[in-house]
Amino acid sequence: MRNCIKNITSLVESYSGVLGSHDLIVHNYGPHHSMATIHVEVCKDVDVIVSHELVDKIEREVARKLDIFLVIHMDPTETGNQELLEIQERVVKTIQDFDQKLRSHDIRMVKKEDGRIDLYFDVVVNFEYGGERINDLKAEVGEKLQQYDGRLDCIITIDRT
Repeated sequence: MRNCIKNITSLVESYSGVLGSHDLIVHNYGPHHSMATIHVEVCKDVDVIVSHELVDKIEREVARKLDIFLVIHMDPTETGNQELLEIQERVVKTIQDFDQKLRSHDIRMVKKEDGRIDLYFDVVVNFEYGGERINDLKAEVGEKLQQYDGRLDCIITIDRT
């Protein structure tokens, strides 16, 4: 299974226009009966039709080369926004300060009319994280990011490895 995951990820991320991928889930229903879903990050400034054609092409190639039915969810990603890049760096540092084994993805911000910023991101944890530890993680990371920038309201989604 680990080889299958590596093969899918490598093939998907080999395409020009794919900035990254995450949240790969593979379902195996026996020989030649596998399906998978994955989130693929694409530049938000690329025409949605172009990105959709890219995703369709990747899905077809994975089916042909790996014999797996793949469904791709596109995540539009902002590139070149210096403010967001600085906030993303702070998110990564704050999460790493909490636990070196953690990683994050899907970091995006939505500016509100009142000047506040909704900061959305996912944190990937392993199965040793229970409810209380997850609550501590969300509270501490959210608090530290708000200390960094008082406009930030963190919406943290927990992903399991």
